[in-house]
Amino acid sequence: MTVQMNEVLWVVITVCCLQGDYDQAFQYYYQATQFAPAVFVLPHFGLGQMYIYREDSENVSLSKL
Repeated sequence: MTVQMNEVLWVVITVCCLQGDYDQAFQYYYQATQFAPAVFVLPHFGLGQMYIYREDSENVSLSKL
């Protein structure tokens, strides 16, 4: 996935969050972390936020925040 595709995915994730669809946002964040280049940290940060929202402290500590 290119940086541009990751940026588009980031916009889609933002829309999901604004609409309150956090389950879908979580899925997109997770998918984005699998393909994002190491220099694009936003998906990792967002996934960490989703783990915090879900009160999943085990995965928060494992995420790349």
